[in-house]
Amino acid sequence: MELFCIRGAAVTAFVVIVFSFSAVAQCATGTVLVYGEIQNVSIHRGQVRISVALNSPKGRFSKTAELMTDNSFRVEVPFSTFQSWSPLRGHRCTSAPKTVEIKVLDDRQVVVERTLKFGDYFNRENSLDYRLKHELRIDASKSTDFADP
Repeated sequence: MELFCIRGAAVTAFVVIVFSFSAVAQCATGTVLVYGEIQNVSIHRGQVRISVALNSPKGRFSKTAELMTDNSFRVEVPFSTFQSWSPLRGHRCTSAPKTVEIKVLDDRQVVVERTLKFGDYFNRENSLDYRLKHELRIDASKSTDFADP
């Protein structure tokens, strides 16, 4: 009887471990590429940087980059594609951002800020990568000015 209980406990532990490992997200990481040009940067005295944040149903993913010498920027932000998992269907790797927040920062102070709807401004390059439909042009002298693509 004791041997049967030990075997039953071992089998139960094995099943729990196997299912807990498969429940961990096994989805690939997607990326979103945001690029463009900042105009009228010279009016700002500090270090100008670009902050990009992706808002998805599974969380917020962000990255900050410095402005290049020609006043252009290119920020690639990775995000999780994990949507859900079930023992019958396995992993669903279909999560994508809903909005993208872009901020122009001058020594950590927000100069320009805008939120873009993901579906309106981004195209799918392949199954995991997205990029802007058109380069962004941002006027740093105006707090709300973004030239729409």
